Amino acid sequence: MRNRRTLVIIDTNKLGKYKSGSFWFQQFNFLDTNKDLLNIIIRPFREDPNVTIAIPSLVFDELISEQILSFKSEEERLKNKFQKFKGIPGYQLKIGKIDYKKYLTSLKDSFIVEYNITEIPIPSTISLHDIIHKSLRKYPPFGKKKGDAGLKDEVIWQSIIEFVKQNRYDYYMLL
Repeated sequence: MRNRRTLVIIDTNKLGKYKSGSFWFQQFNFLDTNKDLLNIIIRPFREDPNVTIAIPSLVFDELISEQILSFKSEEERLKNKFQKFKGIPGYQLKIGKIDYKKYLTSLKDSFIVEYNITEIPIPSTISLHDIIHKSLRKYPPFGKKKGDAGLKDEVIWQSIIEFVKQNRYDYYMLL
């Protein structure tokens, strides 16, 4: 009997952490991810040759983008708080310059290697015409959403479809 191969795909809403409907980051010194998912799914199966944990690259991009926005907001809040103390001799706030995106990207790359994650690329064959057609007709994932809501979901979905066409498994799980 042959071993059954399983593909587990993790989407943004499972990889990131949320509070009141928005991304929530406790700390900024690492790529802040869902620790339960890490401990229950990713760590136990990272060495299993029959289980592939995959994350679309757009999921990583979205998580990094949200963490950068949150970082900048908190940094601005810190600067505004310091304004109360401005002008007191010897009192200064020194905030170093950091390429935070580069830092998070290096953490993402380490995360991929450490947990044996397969990154699903955005396919170059995505049809903008098809996406616009689905959007205008409110086909899923666009539905009743406004603006670009659904666009990322559609690109992630197209990425997954293209990936599974090229990589066959016995079982598929989308988290």
